[in-house]
Amino acid sequence: MPDHPIASAALALLLDATDGQAVEQALIVESATYSLLQAGPEHQAWLAGRTPRRREPERDVVLVAREGDSLRLTLNRPHVHNAFDAAMREAMLDGLEIASIDTSIVSVRIDGAGPSFCSGGDLDEFGTLADPASAHLLRVDRNVGRAIHRLRERVTVTVHGTCVGAGVELPAFASHVVAMSDATFRLPEL
Repeated sequence: MPDHPIASAALALLLDATDGQAVEQALIVESATYSLLQAGPEHQAWLAGRTPRRREPERDVVLVAREGDSLRLTLNRPHVHNAFDAAMREAMLDGLEIASIDTSIVSVRIDGAGPSFCSGGDLDEFGTLADPASAHLLRVDRNVGRAIHRLRERVTVTVHGTCVGAGVELPAFASHVVAMSDATFRLPEL
C-alpha cells in the first residue's frame, strides 16, 4: 500500500479523467483535484508537521529582458534554488503577457539563475490560502502553465540542474525544451 493512499487514488483518477482532454480543461480538473487533496487528511498532517519560515518580500524574482525580437524570463531566486512562489508566478505571468500582447516578440526564452532551474513550489506557501476553493480559483485564474501553453510555439525553456514538481510544469507546456547535461527532472507527486 502506498504511503499516501488518498493522493495515489486521486492521481490515478485524475490521469484517467484528463486522458485526451484539451490542456485548458485538464488544468481545471487538475486544480480541483489538488484543492481536494489540500483539504484532506494527508495534506493536513503534512502541514501540521511543518514550521514555515518567516520571509521578507523579495524583489526581481523574475528577470525580464528584451533582446531584439526575443524576450528572456529568468527565474531569479537562486538562494532557494528558484522555488516557485506567488511572487514568481505573478512576475512570470506579467512577462508572458508582454509576449502575448507584443507580436513582434518571436521567441520567449525561460531559464533559471543559480545552480537549479527550479526546485518546485515554495513549501512555505503550500496550503496557506484560507480555503481550498479559493486556492482552486486562484490556480485556475493565475496559471503559468496555461500562459506558456498559449504561447508554446514561441517558448523555449532551458533547464539546468534540478527541475522538480512545479518547476517541471514550465518546460512541460513549452514546445521547445533544452536540457543541459546536468539537468534532472523529478515529480515527487508521483
